[in-house]
Amino acid sequence: MHASADDIDVEEVLDVEEFDDLLARTVNPLALAFECSEDLGSSFRHLMADMLRQFLGTHRSVILLMKNSEENPASMADAMSLAREQVEKVYAVALLLEDPEGWTERYLKDAWRKSYERHLIDAHERNGLPRYADHLNQRSDVLDQERRLLGITDEEEEFVEWTFENPLWLSEQRPKTPKHLKDAEKTIANFPTPGGTIKRVTNDRLKEALVRLYREYSYLCTRTLCSSANNRLLIALGLLSTDDTPCV
Repeated sequence: MHASADDIDVEEVLDVEEFDDLLARTVNPLALAFECSEDLGSSFRHLMADMLRQFLGTHRSVILLMKNSEENPASMADAMSLAREQVEKVYAVALLLEDPEGWTERYLKDAWRKSYERHLIDAHERNGLPRYADHLNQRSDVLDQERRLLGITDEEEEFVEWTFENPLWLSEQRPKTPKHLKDAEKTIANFPTPGGTIKRVTNDRLKEALVRLYREYSYLCTRTLCSSANNRLLIALGLLSTDDTPCV
């Protein structure tokens, strides 16, 4: 952490619309630069461009929710959820920049894994419903095409299926990973969470910044989960009126 030596000018007013315009004029050219770069891998540069544009889209969504906060105070909890997502993107980008090729592959595999796990849930719950048959078959074909495009092996696919049937939270009841899936367990592992990213980043200054940012991230996670519930409890106890509900 860094102790501030100089304070801000409290008399200076920030023009939000001007700031948003400056933000867009900074991020959009950067996204385009990544997209058009000939020095970077295709998957990495398109992923980075997409993430940068997502930053702007989510930023606008946060503003819309905050503008509506007086009429709907509960919307601030949603705004904080999106703010948390913005911070999560920072950690993802930090890791991608450390090893573009390796972490891009991990990121894309993780995205496919989550889509495939979702398909497995749908197939498990709706396989006996005739009107879902075509949808499940089409989805299975699309996922298989994506799998081959991403270079995901048969063993990696089988490991995802095995994990689906034997989730981590089974704890002591969970059987050991089959020997022939040991390598796949490593190659299609989940993309690290913010906490996991801190452990994997090698640049000391970046690691220090991410550790500091994690304190803000933890706060956003806590406030997102607790703010609305706390307000409802206080109202129920008569300690807070609906007119006095704070914008958290």
